[in-house]
Amino acid sequence: MEEAAAARAAAAAAAARQAESGGAAARLEAAAAELRRTHGREMAAVAARYESLKEAVQEYHIRLAEALDAADDAAAGQENEVGPSACAGGGAAAVAPTPAAAR
Repeated sequence: MEEAAAARAAAAAAAARQAESGGAAARLEAAAAELRRTHGREMAAVAARYESLKEAVQEYHIRLAEALDAADDAAAGQENEVGPSACAGGGAAAVAPTPAAAR
């Protein structure tokens, strides 16, 4: 009789351990599923932020190139305006004559 009671007690303890480990496994699986969902949301947010920043950088580079081109065009326009005729007296006439040329 004692052996049967001991066997039943051992079986009950084993069933309790199995139920407990099954519950732990279920909790771990639920936690892993939640972690995957959370990670997926976070990665989607990171990807969206990356795309936003990439677009901002591309727009910045376009505007920078336009500004540099405009500055180059403005500088080229000023070089064309400032030439020998723009000097006081008009280019070669502003050069003082040499003594031989003065005679």
